[in-house]
Parts: sequence; structure tokens; C-alpha cells
Amino acid sequence: MAEARKTLVFGGAHSRAVAILPGFDDLLVTFDHYNPGKAGWERAKRSNLCIRRKVTLLRLQTIRNDWFVNPDLPALEAALAGFVKGYRRVHGLGYSLGGYAGLRLSRALRLSQMIAVSPQVSLDRGRAPWESRYPEAQGFDGQAGDLAQAARSDLTGALLYDPAISEDRQHARAISVLFPRLELTALTFAGHPASDVLSVGRGAADLRALALDEGAGRREVLALFRDTRHRSPSYWANMAAGLSRRHPFWAARAEVKGLQLRAEIARAAEQLAAKADPAP
Repeated sequence: MAEARKTLVFGGAHSRAVAILPGFDDLLVTFDHYNPGKAGWERAKRSNLCIRRKVTLLRLQTIRNDWFVNPDLPALEAALAGFVKGYRRVHGLGYSLGGYAGLRLSRALRLSQMIAVSPQVSLDRGRAPWESRYPEAQGFDGQAGDLAQAARSDLTGALLYDPAISEDRQHARAISVLFPRLELTALTFAGHPASDVLSVGRGAADLRALALDEGAGRREVLALFRDTRHRSPSYWANMAAGLSRRHPFWAARAEVKGLQLRAEIARAAEQLAAKADPAP
């Protein structure tokens, strides 16, 4: 398929927004996620799902792990507010840093629905004293990045998090005060971001599809999680780590299950590679 038509909605030194196949009635906004060592732009890729469902994709990008809280933020918000005026529905999907960005920019984007996966309420230690995982967060502008100024009582959707991760659990609770209609969706042993266990099979694609479905929330996400988790090595590894202190027997069984799944996935990948490139 030829490269999908793209439009640069905003191009700054720190952030940019790229629309892919603009002009449809509905819009899905996705965001860069946290990437250790990130320094540079990633290519804005088309989404076959959006193409099939005739939805414009708006990809928001940041050149480094700054949670979009940078000198471009006011101009970015203005550009986004102008761009989304022509769309009937605007949905968002973001992971970790991208989940935070979706909430922070939800007013400018006029989001009606959001699936936020393991987002942070803030990187300011005064606002979130429990958060110390991200070295890039030093110097985070707590005032510009304050989610309270973007608080929405009408934004629906789901906030996914792993309750076994203390930091993510506390972020989720704090965010739920500001966005009360986002349904807290606890995915135990899902990891960070809480979509990791959905990376097997069609789980990740199905989560993107849910982001487009009107009214999708906790019930639909939990059904997807329950259908997918037993096939995820990460799920069993996270379970093993979580149970190791108090339940070593069950932790050991979970660890073995995770290793077995990793071996099965590796064998399947080797078989696919052999079929794609048969030996002479």
C-alpha cells in the first residue's frame, strides 16, 4: 500500500503533531510513550485499523521524554484546538507518558473518550512524592504540567493500571479525582504499562480497536485482559515477582509457566522465519 497522506498540524522544536489521512469524520489521537534514552523523532506510522474504519489518526510526538511539558506546549494546544474543530468524535489512546499527555491535552483536543494506560498524575515531586522512576523528570514544570487545569468531569473511557505497582496505583487514584468518569481498571500483574500483557496474539490490536469503540470502558478492557493474560510470559513473570515473598511455591510455578511460554513463542518465531526464508 502506498504511503498514507500526512499533514503536519504542528511542528515545533520540542513537539509536533502529524495527521494521517485527514478529512474523515472521526479522529483517534495517539501519543509518544516513554522510551528510555529517547532523543529524536520517531516516524509517524499509518494505522491499518484507522484506514479500515475510515478514521483520521493524529500522532502527537515529543523529541525527548518531557511529557510534552516543554516550551512548545501553549502553541501546541492552540494548534490542536483549531485542528479538531472539524471532527465529530475525538478519542485518545496513550501509554505511560502518552497517557499523561492525553489527559493534559484533553481540553485542547476536545477528547470525548480516552484509554489511558498507566499514566502519571504529575512528575512534580511536590504533587506526586511517590514517583522517582524517571531521571528525565528532574526539572518538570509542575505548574505547566498540572492536570488540575485540564480536569474533566465529562471525559469517559478507562484508566488501566497494575495495582501491584505502588506508584501506578497512587497515580491512578489521584487522576480519578480529576477525571471521575474515567473508569479505574485494575489489571493485576499486567506490569508497566499495563498493556504489556496484551502484546501477545491480537491483544494490542484489540485494545486499539476498543479505543475507537464508542462507550468502551472497564468491562471491555477486563474481558480482553482475561482472554489474553494466560498467553503472556510477562504476566506470569510479574506474578512470580509479586508472589515470591509470601507465596514462594506459587511464585515458582508462575515462573516456570512464563519460561515455558517464552520458549514456545521463540520456537514459533523460528518456524515462521524458516518458512519465510527456506534453506536452499
